[in-house]
Amino acid sequence: MTSSSSTARAIAWLTGLHLALLQFGYLLTGQMHLSSGYLTYAVVTFLWILGCVAGLWLAVPTTPAVALGVISYALVFAVFNLEPFAPWLPWLAAPCVLVSGLWAGRFFAVALARAGEDDASGPVFARENTGFTLGIVATFLGYVLCGRWFLLLAPAITGALLLVLLRRWRAPRSTTALGLLALTLLSSACDEPADTTLPAPDRALFERQAYPVLLRDCGFGGCHGDPDRYFQVFGPGRTRLTPPGEPELPGHFDPPNEVERTRSYDRARAMLTAGADPLQSPLLRKPLEDAGHRGRDVQGRNVYRSRSDPGYLALEGWARGVAIDAEEEAP
Repeated sequence: MTSSSSTARAIAWLTGLHLALLQFGYLLTGQMHLSSGYLTYAVVTFLWILGCVAGLWLAVPTTPAVALGVISYALVFAVFNLEPFAPWLPWLAAPCVLVSGLWAGRFFAVALARAGEDDASGPVFARENTGFTLGIVATFLGYVLCGRWFLLLAPAITGALLLVLLRRWRAPRSTTALGLLALTLLSSACDEPADTTLPAPDRALFERQAYPVLLRDCGFGGCHGDPDRYFQVFGPGRTRLTPPGEPELPGHFDPPNEVERTRSYDRARAMLTAGADPLQSPLLRKPLEDAGHRGRDVQGRNVYRSRSDPGYLALEGWARGVAIDAEEEAP
Protein backbone atom coordinates (compact mmCIF):
# COMPACT_ATOMS: atom_id res chain seq x y z
CA MET A 1 0.00 0.00 0.00
CA THR A 2 1.49 3.34 -1.05
CA SER A 3 1.55 6.45 1.10
CA SER A 4 -0.81 8.23 -1.31
CA SER A 5 -3.28 5.34 -1.25
CA SER A 6 -3.16 5.15 2.55
CA THR A 7 -3.80 8.88 2.77
CA ALA A 8 -6.83 8.63 0.45
CA ARG A 9 -8.28 5.81 2.56
CA ALA A 10 -7.73 7.73 5.78
CA ILE A 11 -9.37 10.84 4.31
CA ALA A 12 -12.45 8.87 3.22
CA TRP A 13 -12.90 7.27 6.63
CA LEU A 14 -12.17 10.47 8.56
CA THR A 15 -14.48 12.51 6.32
CA GLY A 16 -17.42 10.28 7.22
CA LEU A 17 -16.63 10.53 10.93
CA HIS A 18 -16.19 14.31 10.74
CA LEU A 19 -19.40 14.92 8.80
CA ALA A 20 -21.45 12.85 11.23
CA LEU A 21 -20.02 14.77 14.20
CA LEU A 22 -20.89 18.07 12.51
CA GLN A 23 -24.37 17.17 11.33
CA PHE A 24 -25.55 15.57 14.56
CA GLY A 25 -23.75 18.23 16.58
CA TYR A 26 -25.91 20.83 14.83
CA LEU A 27 -28.99 18.72 15.55
CA LEU A 28 -28.31 18.25 19.26
CA THR A 29 -27.27 21.88 19.76
CA GLY A 30 -30.46 23.06 18.08
CA GLN A 31 -32.62 20.72 20.13
CA MET A 32 -31.03 21.88 23.41
CA HIS A 33 -31.04 25.63 22.78
CA LEU A 34 -33.76 26.31 20.22
CA SER A 35 -36.42 23.65 19.78
CA SER A 36 -36.64 19.88 20.29
CA GLY A 37 -39.45 19.57 17.75
CA TYR A 38 -39.22 17.60 14.52
CA LEU A 39 -38.85 20.89 12.63
CA THR A 40 -35.31 21.29 13.97
CA TYR A 41 -34.26 17.97 12.46
CA ALA A 42 -36.02 18.72 9.18
CA VAL A 43 -34.45 22.16 8.76
CA VAL A 44 -30.93 20.99 9.68
CA THR A 45 -31.23 18.05 7.28
CA PHE A 46 -32.56 20.22 4.45
CA LEU A 47 -29.83 22.85 4.83
CA TRP A 48 -27.16 20.15 5.09
CA ILE A 49 -28.35 18.54 1.85
CA LEU A 50 -28.42 21.97 0.21
CA GLY A 51 -24.81 22.55 1.23
CA CYS A 52 -23.86 19.09 -0.02
CA VAL A 53 -25.39 19.84 -3.43
CA ALA A 54 -23.55 23.16 -3.55
CA GLY A 55 -20.30 21.33 -2.78
CA LEU A 56 -20.98 18.92 -5.63
CA TRP A 57 -21.43 21.67 -8.20
CA LEU A 58 -18.92 24.25 -7.01
CA ALA A 59 -15.17 23.70 -7.30
CA VAL A 60 -14.52 24.82 -3.72
CA PRO A 61 -10.87 24.26 -2.67
CA THR A 62 -10.71 21.33 -0.27
CA THR A 63 -8.92 23.02 2.64
CA PRO A 64 -11.28 26.05 2.86
CA ALA A 65 -14.29 23.73 2.54
CA VAL A 66 -13.23 21.82 5.67
CA ALA A 67 -11.97 24.84 7.62
CA LEU A 68 -15.04 27.01 6.98
CA GLY A 69 -17.32 24.14 7.97
CA VAL A 70 -15.61 23.79 11.36
CA ILE A 71 -15.54 27.55 11.96
CA SER A 72 -19.25 27.86 11.09
CA TYR A 73 -20.14 25.05 13.45
CA ALA A 74 -18.07 26.55 16.30
CA LEU A 75 -19.83 29.90 15.78
CA VAL A 76 -23.27 28.30 16.03
CA PHE A 77 -22.27 26.27 19.09
CA ALA A 78 -20.91 29.35 20.88
CA VAL A 79 -23.84 31.66 20.11
CA PHE A 80 -26.50 29.03 20.85
CA ASN A 81 -24.95 28.42 24.28
CA LEU A 82 -24.59 32.13 25.03
CA GLU A 83 -28.03 33.23 23.76
CA PRO A 84 -30.33 30.20 24.04
CA PHE A 85 -33.83 30.47 22.55
CA ALA A 86 -33.15 33.86 20.95
CA PRO A 87 -35.61 34.36 18.05
CA TRP A 88 -32.85 35.26 15.59
CA LEU A 89 -30.82 32.06 16.10
CA PRO A 90 -32.31 30.24 13.07
CA TRP A 91 -31.11 33.05 10.78
CA LEU A 92 -27.59 32.60 12.11
CA ALA A 93 -27.66 28.82 11.95
CA ALA A 94 -29.06 28.46 8.43
CA PRO A 95 -26.01 29.70 6.44
CA CYS A 96 -23.63 28.00 8.88
CA VAL A 97 -25.22 24.56 8.39
CA LEU A 98 -25.11 25.10 4.64
CA VAL A 99 -21.41 26.00 4.71
CA SER A 100 -20.59 22.99 6.86
CA GLY A 101 -22.29 20.73 4.33
CA LEU A 102 -20.03 21.92 1.49
CA TRP A 103 -17.29 19.39 2.27
CA ALA A 104 -19.82 16.55 2.10
CA GLY A 105 -20.46 17.31 -1.56
CA ARG A 106 -16.94 18.39 -2.42
CA PHE A 107 -15.47 15.16 -1.06
CA PHE A 108 -17.64 13.03 -3.33
CA ALA A 109 -16.73 15.06 -6.42
CA VAL A 110 -13.00 14.92 -5.67
CA ALA A 111 -13.02 11.24 -4.64
CA LEU A 112 -14.88 10.27 -7.82
CA ALA A 113 -12.40 12.18 -9.96
CA ARG A 114 -9.42 10.50 -8.27
CA ALA A 115 -10.86 6.98 -8.25
CA GLY A 116 -8.92 4.61 -10.51
CA GLU A 117 -8.83 0.90 -11.08
CA ASP A 118 -6.63 0.38 -8.02
CA ASP A 119 -9.01 2.29 -5.74
CA ALA A 120 -12.47 2.31 -7.32
CA SER A 121 -15.22 4.68 -6.26
CA GLY A 122 -17.27 1.98 -4.48
CA PRO A 123 -14.70 1.24 -1.75
CA VAL A 124 -14.01 4.97 -1.33
CA PHE A 125 -17.66 5.74 -0.61
CA ALA A 126 -18.01 2.61 1.53
CA ARG A 127 -15.22 3.89 3.77
CA GLU A 128 -16.92 7.28 4.04
CA ASN A 129 -20.21 5.60 4.96
CA THR A 130 -18.45 3.45 7.57
CA GLY A 131 -16.88 6.55 9.09
CA PHE A 132 -20.26 8.33 9.08
CA THR A 133 -21.92 5.42 10.90
CA LEU A 134 -19.18 5.39 13.52
CA GLY A 135 -19.54 9.16 13.82
CA ILE A 136 -23.23 8.87 14.66
CA VAL A 137 -22.46 6.39 17.44
CA ALA A 138 -19.54 8.50 18.68
CA THR A 139 -21.68 11.66 18.80
CA PHE A 140 -24.33 10.21 21.06
CA LEU A 141 -21.93 8.24 23.26
CA GLY A 142 -19.62 11.22 23.59
CA TYR A 143 -22.49 13.53 24.44
CA VAL A 144 -23.89 11.13 27.05
CA LEU A 145 -20.51 10.38 28.66
CA CYS A 146 -18.65 13.70 28.28
CA GLY A 147 -21.36 16.33 27.99
CA ARG A 148 -21.94 19.13 25.51
CA TRP A 149 -18.26 20.09 25.23
CA PHE A 150 -17.71 16.88 23.30
CA LEU A 151 -19.98 18.32 20.61
CA LEU A 152 -17.56 21.22 20.17
CA LEU A 153 -14.17 19.54 20.59
CA ALA A 154 -14.71 16.35 18.58
CA PRO A 155 -15.49 18.08 15.21
CA ALA A 156 -12.60 20.49 15.83
CA ILE A 157 -10.19 17.57 16.28
CA THR A 158 -11.40 15.61 13.25
CA GLY A 159 -11.38 18.79 11.17
CA ALA A 160 -7.77 19.50 12.15
CA LEU A 161 -6.75 15.95 11.26
CA LEU A 162 -8.48 16.27 7.89
CA LEU A 163 -6.62 19.50 7.14
CA VAL A 164 -3.30 17.77 7.87
CA LEU A 165 -4.14 14.84 5.58
CA LEU A 166 -5.43 17.08 2.80
CA ARG A 167 -2.05 18.81 2.60
CA ARG A 168 -0.64 15.46 1.42
CA TRP A 169 -3.51 14.71 -0.96
CA ARG A 170 -3.39 16.03 -4.53
CA ALA A 171 -7.03 16.99 -5.01
CA PRO A 172 -8.10 18.16 -8.49
CA ARG A 173 -9.15 21.75 -7.82
CA SER A 174 -11.42 22.20 -10.81
CA THR A 175 -13.40 18.97 -10.52
CA THR A 176 -17.12 19.52 -10.12
CA ALA A 177 -20.16 17.30 -10.35
CA LEU A 178 -21.12 19.26 -13.48
CA GLY A 179 -17.90 18.19 -15.18
CA LEU A 180 -18.29 14.58 -14.05
CA LEU A 181 -21.91 14.52 -15.18
CA ALA A 182 -20.97 15.97 -18.56
CA LEU A 183 -18.37 13.26 -19.07
CA THR A 184 -20.89 10.59 -18.13
CA LEU A 185 -23.53 11.96 -20.52
CA LEU A 186 -21.06 12.31 -23.35
CA SER A 187 -19.82 8.76 -22.90
CA SER A 188 -23.38 7.38 -23.11
CA ALA A 189 -24.89 9.80 -25.64
CA CYS A 190 -24.51 7.55 -28.67
CA ASP A 191 -26.38 4.32 -29.24
CA GLU A 192 -23.29 2.79 -30.81
CA PRO A 193 -20.08 2.83 -28.78
CA ALA A 194 -17.21 4.88 -30.15
CA ASP A 195 -14.17 3.16 -31.57
CA THR A 196 -12.04 2.58 -28.52
CA THR A 197 -9.63 0.06 -30.03
CA LEU A 198 -6.48 0.10 -27.96
CA PRO A 199 -3.43 1.06 -30.03
CA ALA A 200 -0.79 -1.65 -30.32
CA PRO A 201 2.48 -0.03 -31.41
CA ASP A 202 5.51 -2.26 -31.70
CA ARG A 203 6.37 -3.87 -28.34
CA ALA A 204 10.02 -4.50 -29.17
CA LEU A 205 10.45 -0.91 -30.34
CA PHE A 206 8.84 0.27 -27.12
CA GLU A 207 11.30 -1.63 -24.94
CA ARG A 208 14.26 -0.51 -27.01
CA GLN A 209 13.34 3.13 -27.63
CA ALA A 210 10.44 4.45 -25.53
CA TYR A 211 10.74 2.51 -22.28
CA PRO A 212 14.19 3.86 -21.31
CA VAL A 213 13.02 7.42 -21.97
CA LEU A 214 9.86 6.98 -19.91
CA LEU A 215 11.86 5.48 -17.04
CA ARG A 216 14.29 8.39 -17.14
CA ASP A 217 11.80 11.24 -17.51
CA CYS A 218 8.47 10.03 -16.05
CA GLY A 219 8.94 7.05 -13.74
CA PHE A 220 9.82 8.83 -10.49
CA GLY A 221 8.11 7.54 -7.36
CA GLY A 222 6.19 10.78 -6.88
CA CYS A 223 5.17 10.92 -10.53
CA HIS A 224 4.24 7.99 -12.77
CA GLY A 225 6.00 5.47 -10.57
CA ASP A 226 3.08 6.03 -8.19
CA PRO A 227 0.67 3.03 -8.48
CA ASP A 228 -2.24 5.38 -7.75
CA ARG A 229 -1.78 7.12 -11.11
CA TYR A 230 -3.36 5.80 -14.26
CA PHE A 231 -0.21 6.17 -16.36
CA GLN A 232 2.49 4.04 -14.73
CA VAL A 233 6.13 3.30 -15.51
CA PHE A 234 8.02 0.69 -13.49
CA GLY A 235 11.55 -0.62 -13.76
CA PRO A 236 15.20 -0.32 -12.74
CA GLY A 237 16.12 2.75 -10.76
CA ARG A 238 12.46 3.52 -10.14
CA THR A 239 9.48 1.82 -8.45
CA ARG A 240 9.70 -1.95 -8.84
CA LEU A 241 7.02 -4.64 -9.18
CA THR A 242 7.26 -8.19 -7.86
CA PRO A 243 7.06 -10.91 -10.55
CA PRO A 244 4.45 -13.66 -9.94
CA GLY A 245 5.82 -16.39 -7.72
CA GLU A 246 8.72 -14.30 -6.46
CA PRO A 247 8.92 -13.74 -2.69
CA GLU A 248 10.19 -10.15 -2.81
CA LEU A 249 10.85 -7.14 -5.00
CA PRO A 250 13.82 -7.24 -7.38
CA GLY A 251 16.90 -5.21 -6.56
CA HIS A 252 16.79 -1.51 -7.31
CA PHE A 253 18.97 -1.82 -10.41
CA ASP A 254 18.14 -5.38 -11.46
CA PRO A 255 16.98 -5.74 -15.11
CA PRO A 256 13.26 -5.08 -15.72
CA ASN A 257 11.05 -8.11 -15.32
CA GLU A 258 8.15 -9.12 -17.53
CA VAL A 259 5.52 -7.66 -15.20
CA GLU A 260 7.19 -4.23 -15.26
CA ARG A 261 7.70 -4.22 -19.02
CA THR A 262 4.14 -5.33 -19.73
CA ARG A 263 2.52 -2.91 -17.28
CA SER A 264 4.57 0.01 -18.62
CA TYR A 265 3.82 -0.91 -22.24
CA ASP A 266 0.09 -1.34 -21.68
CA ARG A 267 -0.25 1.95 -19.81
CA ALA A 268 1.82 3.82 -22.40
CA ARG A 269 -0.19 2.54 -25.36
CA ALA A 270 -3.42 3.33 -23.52
CA MET A 271 -2.20 6.94 -23.39
CA LEU A 272 -2.08 6.95 -27.23
CA THR A 273 -5.87 6.64 -27.65
CA ALA A 274 -6.72 9.85 -29.52
CA GLY A 275 -7.88 8.92 -33.01
CA ALA A 276 -5.64 8.84 -36.05
CA ASP A 277 -3.13 11.48 -34.99
CA PRO A 278 -0.87 10.27 -32.16
CA LEU A 279 0.35 13.86 -31.62
CA GLN A 280 -3.04 14.62 -30.06
CA SER A 281 -2.80 11.74 -27.59
CA PRO A 282 -2.18 12.43 -23.88
CA LEU A 283 1.21 10.69 -24.01
CA LEU A 284 2.56 13.14 -26.61
CA ARG A 285 0.58 16.23 -25.70
CA LYS A 286 0.74 16.50 -21.91
CA PRO A 287 4.52 16.53 -21.33
CA LEU A 288 5.11 19.54 -23.60
CA GLU A 289 5.79 23.05 -22.35
CA ASP A 290 2.59 24.93 -21.40
CA ALA A 291 0.46 21.82 -21.93
CA GLY A 292 -0.96 21.78 -18.39
CA HIS A 293 1.24 18.93 -17.12
CA ARG A 294 1.70 18.93 -13.34
CA GLY A 295 5.13 17.34 -13.36
CA ARG A 296 7.20 20.51 -13.64
CA ASP A 297 10.71 20.52 -12.29
CA VAL A 298 12.15 22.93 -9.72
CA GLN A 299 12.92 25.45 -12.46
CA GLY A 300 9.25 25.49 -13.50
CA ARG A 301 9.91 23.74 -16.80
CA ASN A 302 7.81 20.96 -18.20
CA VAL A 303 9.11 17.50 -19.11
CA TYR A 304 9.89 18.48 -22.72
CA ARG A 305 10.26 22.06 -23.86
CA SER A 306 9.50 21.36 -27.53
CA ARG A 307 8.69 18.61 -29.99
CA SER A 308 12.35 18.57 -31.06
CA ASP A 309 13.54 17.34 -27.65
CA PRO A 310 15.35 13.99 -28.13
CA GLY A 311 13.22 12.28 -25.50
CA TYR A 312 10.03 13.49 -27.15
CA LEU A 313 11.24 12.35 -30.59
CA ALA A 314 11.88 8.87 -29.19
CA LEU A 315 8.29 8.65 -27.90
CA GLU A 316 6.80 10.07 -31.09
CA GLY A 317 8.88 7.68 -33.18
CA TRP A 318 7.61 4.70 -31.19
CA ALA A 319 4.01 5.88 -31.55
CA ARG A 320 4.47 6.14 -35.33
CA GLY A 321 6.46 2.93 -35.60
CA VAL A 322 9.69 4.72 -36.54
CA ALA A 323 13.01 3.74 -35.01
CA ILE A 324 15.11 6.72 -33.95
CA ASP A 325 18.87 6.27 -34.14
CA ALA A 326 21.08 7.83 -31.50
CA GLU A 327 22.54 10.15 -34.13
CA GLU A 328 19.08 11.34 -35.12
CA GLU A 329 18.17 12.09 -31.49
CA ALA A 330 20.95 14.64 -31.07
CA PRO A 331 19.65 18.23 -31.20
